[in-house]
Amino acid sequence: MPSFNHSYICAQLMRQFLLDESLQPMPDLTLDIESGMSPDISVFRKEEVKPDFFEDILKAKKAPVLAVEVMGLHQSIQEMLDSAKLLLKAWVKAVWIVEPYARSVFVLSGKEQRLFHQELVETEGIRVDFAKVFFVERWRGTAVVSSGKQLTSGQAAIMPPAVSSSAAGILRH
Repeated sequence: MPSFNHSYICAQLMRQFLLDESLQPMPDLTLDIESGMSPDISVFRKEEVKPDFFEDILKAKKAPVLAVEVMGLHQSIQEMLDSAKLLLKAWVKAVWIVEPYARSVFVLSGKEQRLFHQELVETEGIRVDFAKVFFVERWRGTAVVSSGKQLTSGQAAIMPPAVSSSAAGILRH
């Protein structure tokens, strides 16, 4: 079951993909790979997407240029990397695995395996600025975090937009 942060990251990614008129991102599309893999977002070149509103399909036969997976609370990086390998074997050109807690992106393709942190990522001509995806809002006021340390007015507490359950209350002024 996707969490709040998972959904937020997918929405931020979709927002950036849709800015590029040559792309067609499709969330939760089932691909005809293995027993039906469904990446969080499958990105196609727009000219390759031709819906037929008189007859739908359950599994897409054509592989996307990019498959994006956002790690969930109960997924391991090894599971995600294994899934990425299956996608790459099925002719997906690149896979991005987004790890929300470390604000990292694992990029896998036939050419490379790289790790990025809150920066511009480009694969197959598809670009996303992960500094915008992992936008960190500066909160002013009083914040008490789980360590018990109190930050007072005038100090900036860096907190993610969705405050984790380990943080106590945040008061905005």
